[in-house]
Amino acid sequence: MRDFRTYFLLVGIFLFVAPNISFAATLSLIPASGSYVVGSTIPVEVLVHSPSTSINAVSGVVTFPPALFSVVSISKSNSVLNFWPTEPSYSQSLGTVSFEGVRISGFQGNTGQVITIVLRAKHAGQGKVAFKSGQVLANNGKGTDITSGLSGTTFTVHTPASPVSKNIVTQSSGIDLLAQITSSTHPIQTKWYNTSHVVLNWTNVQGVTAVRLGYDQNAGGLPLVLYMNPISHKEIDLKDGIWYFHVQEKDSNGWGAVSTFRMQIDSVPPLPILLQFPNGATSTTASLAVSFGTTDNLSGISYYKLTIDGHSFTITWQKGSSVYALPAEASGKHTLLVEAYDKAGNSVEASSSFTIIGTGKKSPTSPLLLFMMGWQAINYISLILVILTALAVGAFGGWYLWHHFHAFRRKYPGMSRETHQALHKQFDKLTEAITAEVMRLEKIKSKRKLTREETQIIENLKKLIQKTEFIVENDISEQK
Repeated sequence: MRDFRTYFLLVGIFLFVAPNISFAATLSLIPASGSYVVGSTIPVEVLVHSPSTSINAVSGVVTFPPALFSVVSISKSNSVLNFWPTEPSYSQSLGTVSFEGVRISGFQGNTGQVITIVLRAKHAGQGKVAFKSGQVLANNGKGTDITSGLSGTTFTVHTPASPVSKNIVTQSSGIDLLAQITSSTHPIQTKWYNTSHVVLNWTNVQGVTAVRLGYDQNAGGLPLVLYMNPISHKEIDLKDGIWYFHVQEKDSNGWGAVSTFRMQIDSVPPLPILLQFPNGATSTTASLAVSFGTTDNLSGISYYKLTIDGHSFTITWQKGSSVYALPAEASGKHTLLVEAYDKAGNSVEASSSFTIIGTGKKSPTSPLLLFMMGWQAINYISLILVILTALAVGAFGGWYLWHHFHAFRRKYPGMSRETHQALHKQFDKLTEAITAEVMRLEKIKSKRKLTREETQIIENLKKLIQKTEFIVENDISEQK
């Protein structure tokens, strides 16, 4: 019985402890300790350890004593995380560095670099660089917190009077000799550039008698090339990668602190794009599924630019890592051009054609176009109806007066001269009205081609005018 109790107790302990063991992940800082001289730069790496569980999110706040250290830069170029809801940031006054990143496809391994914090030693003393908070989430669709430990570090900073490295030559005035380095070609230290030629400048303070320069891929490197004439300008050509340029000045009291400037270079385009249509390049719906993606071995993919039949738009690199639904297009054949840009501005492109059959979206301007065409047609029809109505009324009026005039003449052959003159005036007014309508049609003819019916109306009206004038002239001759 006791053996069974022991067995169940061990099983219970295992079931309780095993999840914590298998899902454990830790955050740590390296180097775990170190001693540095005032003015030195100290690269501190934030690492995540998750050998048995896939993770997809890491966040934290790292603290440092602001009286002893200042932040030079924060780098995420070699990070296992590939998406940052917010960029890593720091507060010098509070002595904090904050970060929050995601790995879309998950990460699992003994050591993964999250970010690199480059500190500069300002004053002598001993200070801790540690986690104020930290969290690692599992890649299990639930965001389970699997953080099991946070490990910090302790650094000791010495004054120049008690150096810890024989490679550094400095004096008590060193902290006052800190060159401020700038670059016209690579001005932002955390940004990637595709230009390998780097122009660097700095201003030597008054009294500087010599400088030492150097460049390497070590954030804590030392300058070794001596210039007895203190130059303040340097141009160098570098290969792709992350580089650091170091400047150290000397005055009558000795060598000062080392100033470091970071340069990130990527001149190589991303790898070729794999562009394909998972469900085929022909669709009977207005939209179509497409997948495209590539990688960049150095700076990473920044975004994608898609162009369909000359119309362009951009999407984030995350959408390029999964199937993407193209915007609805009209029926017919279309050309898709995909361009991938890395963070240095290099690009690669791929293109393919696809076809929308049967139902595609209608042109966005077609309803408006039809509406405008409809109103234009209505306007033309209305104008023609008005003209025809006016002509019909005029023709009927002319016929009516002409008919009644002859009937009146037959009935009253002996009408007075005044009556004839009054009738002639009415015929003149009628002729003027008909002539005005003919002229209106002639004006329309100068703007557009008249229909056969409109042309016939003009001819009929002209004949009517001629007949009316003939009758009036004969009547006038008879009166004489």
